Amino acid sequence: MRRLTFAVVVALLTVSSVARADSPILEYIEGWSGPGPYVVKFTGADIRVACLPSAAAKGDSVRSQFWACYTDNPSRVRGIFMFNFSFADNGGKQLFADDPNDIRKVQQATYEIAYMQRLNSIVDVGGAIQWVRLSTDAPATPSTVYVAATGWRTAPAIRLTFTPLGFMKFSGAAGGLSRIVHLQYESAYFGGTWSAADFGNSVSRYRASKEFQSRVAVSIDVAPLLVAIHH
Repeated sequence: MRRLTFAVVVALLTVSSVARADSPILEYIEGWSGPGPYVVKFTGADIRVACLPSAAAKGDSVRSQFWACYTDNPSRVRGIFMFNFSFADNGGKQLFADDPNDIRKVQQATYEIAYMQRLNSIVDVGGAIQWVRLSTDAPATPSTVYVAATGWRTAPAIRLTFTPLGFMKFSGAAGGLSRIVHLQYESAYFGGTWSAADFGNSVSRYRASKEFQSRVAVSIDVAPLLVAIHH
């Protein structure tokens, strides 16, 4: 029973605590498109939902394939289905270049379904569909030109994950330590049109369409670490 309980806990905690931050160049470019950049500080997770076994693991039991998936065993997994989420904000900065009076916080909640194909023990590539909720609060002082607003955006995205320690080999319970740290790049394409009015601003002339939002991240995978500690 204790082993079953531990397996369930590992399954629930097999997430990557994500710290997303746009690079200075991406930050500058994204500033052209109105509110942003949006920065995530340890308020996101990538959850492995299911995995496709590698050729070497097709004869394994269901239990073994489950364990290989949630410990991210590079030799036993060839594809990963994921559910990801993150919460970010713009830090309460000026929203639009042509309206210096509108200084509010814009919050961005991103929900994503992704598939990652494993090329080798270091590189995974894949794609995703994002659902993004953008919301702004009303200003502290009641106003007729700035009001609270909420809207959704949907976008396809490409993802690249680099596991820098993936080439290393550890034995025993420490076998998954090479899978703890991941570097991620993701770029989503938003094809719709947004204006300042969508953010509750009736003054700015801001209007944008067909834009990319790119992010880089460093993530820590919990499951391999737990296995190493509680073998």
